[in-house]
Amino acid sequence: MALTRSLFTSIFSLFILEILAAEDCDKSKCLGPIRYYEDIKCTPIYNSPEDCCPYKYNCDHLHARSPKKCYINGHEYEIRESLKIEDAHPCSKGCFCSDRRGIASFTCAIVDCFTRHSMKPNCYHRRQANRCCPGEEVCPEKAEDRPTCEVDGKIYKDGENFKPASEPHKNCYCGPGYTEDEKDTIIKKNQEVSDPDKTCKFGNLVMNYGDEISQPTGSSVCVKCVCDVGPTVTCLHSPNMQC
Repeated sequence: MALTRSLFTSIFSLFILEILAAEDCDKSKCLGPIRYYEDIKCTPIYNSPEDCCPYKYNCDHLHARSPKKCYINGHEYEIRESLKIEDAHPCSKGCFCSDRRGIASFTCAIVDCFTRHSMKPNCYHRRQANRCCPGEEVCPEKAEDRPTCEVDGKIYKDGENFKPASEPHKNCYCGPGYTEDEKDTIIKKNQEVSDPDKTCKFGNLVMNYGDEISQPTGSSVCVKCVCDVGPTVTCLHSPNMQC
């Protein structure tokens, strides 16, 4: 009886510790394209069970996918099939699965948001997460009543766009209730000894964790790719020739 009770107590304690670890885990602090891996249903792999951030992902199931089909949110689309509303982004208009040089991918219409500038004092158009273009016109009595956001030491007004310095690939906008996490930090890359289990593939190249590729794309933007969490590299583009 004593042995059974002790074993039950140990299992129960371990269960409590796992719950607490899950509650303390903030995936937004993890390196790599975590949301991308989650969207394509890759399996996270951890150095130890108590780790919050995986050191790599297993995406072997993608090898079974057909290059003649499009995939999104666990759904597959045939060539010329239109994107369903439940799989679409607010700015995804007229999207369908197309065949580009033997590889299927989604093709969408270009959305041009035309917003007439209000002539009324202190008026502006407020953005919403579920809409592609700016929405309702808001007219506070005083200019100082317009909500603001402080990001990277700079003040943005409600409705204005910005790119966080720590995540320049994200297009964000200022809205009521936004607060920048005071614990946000830029995690520096660690120079680690080459490990075959900690690599990313970029075309025919094999990159070690921390390796970067920065090169012009031949267009008006430059692309920088870094191997953070394998097997996929994280690529960011800098507009306006900011190479």
